[in-house]
Amino acid sequence: MHELGLCESVLNAVEKRAAGRRVTALRVKIGVLHRVSREAFDAAFTVLSTGSVAQGAAVDYVVSPVRVRCRSCDVVVGADDLLAACLTCGAAELDSEGGDEVLLESLELEGATKTDSSGLPS
Repeated sequence: MHELGLCESVLNAVEKRAAGRRVTALRVKIGVLHRVSREAFDAAFTVLSTGSVAQGAAVDYVVSPVRVRCRSCDVVVGADDLLAACLTCGAAELDSEGGDEVLLESLELEGATKTDSSGLPS
């Protein structure tokens, strides 16, 4: 259950950014290549956030695709997995980018405005 490790990283970022203030909601972007189970992530968050500033916070997460570019025809596609061949021309010379990120995009703090990934109000 690698969701525990991912969730631990997210909670460390939450604790740091919240600086002791209670978190009511957060939004996290997780790359599709992590193959996160929403149910497992939610369960891990519930367990790991107990007693923290994020206990009881609503978690919204967005799954970001991997971007694949064909070196032959230069087409770029978003995919749910790495591709063996270009969907347009069939070439196997592909470059991939992203899909492996874990990013705390925003927080909502009790009695405060929502903050984005820079820590500024959004």
